[in-house]
Amino acid sequence: MKLAFVSTMSNVPWGGSEELWAGAAARLADSGHDVSSLVTRWPSTPAGIESLRARRVRIEHFPRSGPVGRALSRLSGRQRGAPYRRFLGKIKPAFVVVSQGGTGDGVNCMLECAERGIPYAPIVQANSELWWPEDGVRNLWIRAYRGARRIFFVSHNNAELLECQLGLRLDNKVVVSNPWNIRIPDSTSWPLDNGGYRLACVARLDIHAKGQDLLLRSLARAKLTSQGGRVSFFGNGAQIDGLRSLATFLGLANVSFEGQVSDINAVWGAHHLLVLPSRFEGSPLALNEAMWCGRPSIVTDVGGNRELCEDGVTGFVCRAPQVGLLAEALDRAWEARARWKEMGAAARASIDSKAPRDPVGAFCEILRDVLH
Repeated sequence: MKLAFVSTMSNVPWGGSEELWAGAAARLADSGHDVSSLVTRWPSTPAGIESLRARRVRIEHFPRSGPVGRALSRLSGRQRGAPYRRFLGKIKPAFVVVSQGGTGDGVNCMLECAERGIPYAPIVQANSELWWPEDGVRNLWIRAYRGARRIFFVSHNNAELLECQLGLRLDNKVVVSNPWNIRIPDSTSWPLDNGGYRLACVARLDIHAKGQDLLLRSLARAKLTSQGGRVSFFGNGAQIDGLRSLATFLGLANVSFEGQVSDINAVWGAHHLLVLPSRFEGSPLALNEAMWCGRPSIVTDVGGNRELCEDGVTGFVCRAPQVGLLAEALDRAWEARARWKEMGAAARASIDSKAPRDPVGAFCEILRDVLH
């Protein structure tokens, strides 16, 4: 069967939201399907795309955001759908999976599929309280989502929020799990704390989404700053200089920026707790990975965070992404640091009961059922 995977990611070359569709595309190609993908063209091809090529997935490109992308965004919906129209006309797939970072990124592609009578299913990787569509756009979203064979979400919270944004019950919604980039350890070890407690913030450096500025501003108020706690930031992004300057401006000597790392297991071999101050989310890979490695977390109550992290049991949930509330959550966590190891063990048991060991395989099984 001819299958197509369309990724609407255009702000970074590769991210956690790409892992699910790419993993499924590779496995379905391996099992004999004719698989194509439409992705953004970047000056340097991401390793994930090269890996798909090696698995015999046909790769097509459309221009990335920038001056051209901004010009396209001012065109009519019909014109914005042109790259998808060309791709669908060329490939003629029997089914299309549309992976979108937000809730509206793939609407034009879905509408093009509907116009051609091609069955399709979007993956919604994130949602935000700030993404309420205007009426004209909302009507297009409703048409696109109503026509989907299935709508895949990575958290129940994001699905319920989209239903409110549309004023529409989405009876075709399915919640799936994202894969992670760690080796799941058979057992968990605990770092020594004779050098002080170490927290890790593992996320791309994107203030708008991941809220690293909130964490730095909260650390300026939190008890752990003056009592030996340290925070390491892992990830790259376009705001690294601004975040370093903010840390200096706030006089924070207990933070470091470690850049992008490939061995997440090694991160958790040296850190005691995850802190993820996101302004919006789907179901963050970093939280899943920390839990599999037996680490508690501090997270904001956005996306699927509360669905994974149980406040006071497997971590600490900050009620909203605000500086004062995050500083409060940091203080609560710091006061309970003698329980972190116990909470980490509870986190590992919790994720093992909630998530499939093979999220990509589970997703492919759902897709196979939909295709039949």
